[in-house]
Amino acid sequence: MDPSALMAEIESLKTKMAEQEELNAATFDTLFIILSAIIISFMQGGLALLEAGMVASKNVQHILMKNLFDVCFGTIAFWLVGYAFAFGDDTGIGFIGMSEFAGIWPDIVNRDWFFLWTFCTVTASIISGALAERTDFRAYAWFVLVECAIVFPVLLHWGWHPDGWLLHLDPISYKDFAGAGLVHFHSGTMAFMGAWLVGPRLGRFDPAVDQSRFKPHNVPLYILGVFALWMGWYSFNTGSNFGISRGGYEVVSVIAANTTLSGTLGAVTCFVIESYLNRKELTYDLEALANGVLSGLVAICGGCNSMYPWGAVLTGIGAGISFILFKYLCFWIKVDDPLGASAVHGAAGFWGVFMAGLLNKETGGMPMQVAAQFIGLASVLAWSVCWSLAIWLPCKWMGIMRCPPEEEEIGQDVHLHGGSGYRYHMDALPGEVIETCSPRNLGVENKLTAPSSENGHEAKV
Repeated sequence: MDPSALMAEIESLKTKMAEQEELNAATFDTLFIILSAIIISFMQGGLALLEAGMVASKNVQHILMKNLFDVCFGTIAFWLVGYAFAFGDDTGIGFIGMSEFAGIWPDIVNRDWFFLWTFCTVTASIISGALAERTDFRAYAWFVLVECAIVFPVLLHWGWHPDGWLLHLDPISYKDFAGAGLVHFHSGTMAFMGAWLVGPRLGRFDPAVDQSRFKPHNVPLYILGVFALWMGWYSFNTGSNFGISRGGYEVVSVIAANTTLSGTLGAVTCFVIESYLNRKELTYDLEALANGVLSGLVAICGGCNSMYPWGAVLTGIGAGISFILFKYLCFWIKVDDPLGASAVHGAAGFWGVFMAGLLNKETGGMPMQVAAQFIGLASVLAWSVCWSLAIWLPCKWMGIMRCPPEEEEIGQDVHLHGGSGYRYHMDALPGEVIETCSPRNLGVENKLTAPSSENGHEAKV
């Protein structure tokens, strides 16, 4: 065989092998991204469980409807214009994209849109918790559409688009791998602003009112939600690597380990602090343990791919402390955040962005890197505060920010959905059976209790 022909055949074979390798890598990466997005989308289920358990039983249907509304209407907004503003061709100044509207993009872009859609709708649902139990649904619906169409997508463009201005800071760019700042600090800031603008729930912070009525009405639901979120967080962080080929499998291994360490250390820190604060009563705070997990998971999003394990430990500890401090600050200034979203996502997200710059394996501790992180935080804060005012102040002026007092008192389930979110067995019994079996007619002391339609705690039957 002619040597030149043989060499040509070998080169052709090498080319085909390289092409096949590229195809295999793209296939595996696409599968990884799609599966990650599917798992992340179930974080909506975790948020639904958590929020349903945290609110009063009289508002369960309404909070669940708001979460489903986020997903459905937020999807339309993100598909029509949101993705274009986030990842369309840059206008030249790194501020916003202006192409690929309404699904007019190459087929492969559907993969990226699907993954980022989960981030967008989860962000809106996080904010909803701070507005629970007293917000007019019209104001909330308006917020969801603007958040998913404009507010969150523009932040994505700044921090994650190749031409975004935060990635072109000189000499070192802003680092936020999975959204400690762009997702969580942003959502925590808007949650705080929303809770402040709408005002506290009736009776909250009133010393004459029993404050136990504002505790979770269904702890099992709440804790199941925390576990579901924790599991989804692994895909939230590992999926942000956008692949496992070409060494990506090593990166996602680091991410998974760091996510675990930070979440658990956040929980341990909160539990220890609250146990110490409650040492005289000898009580243990389950909410602190659960919120500590979430705070640690939030904080590690910033640098989960670029920290050593000891960095994840420090990040989790600091996240737990940040949550505790901000929780008590909100109580002191009387900002009513029913789910603690501003503390879990805002305070811990701030800490996570800072630690992502301080403990980065390559640039950690460099003054310019820390400065870049604070520039990013300041820009996210300013953007979130301005849009919070732009969205909710007009609603407040028009009188549609807060639901009427009678709706809040009786519960949004009865007022807006035609009845309670729960059906109890005794409701289905004939009236004469209930009367015959009542403690009064049986001569039994009236100690039978059932969940109250007012606040989910015990009420006399």
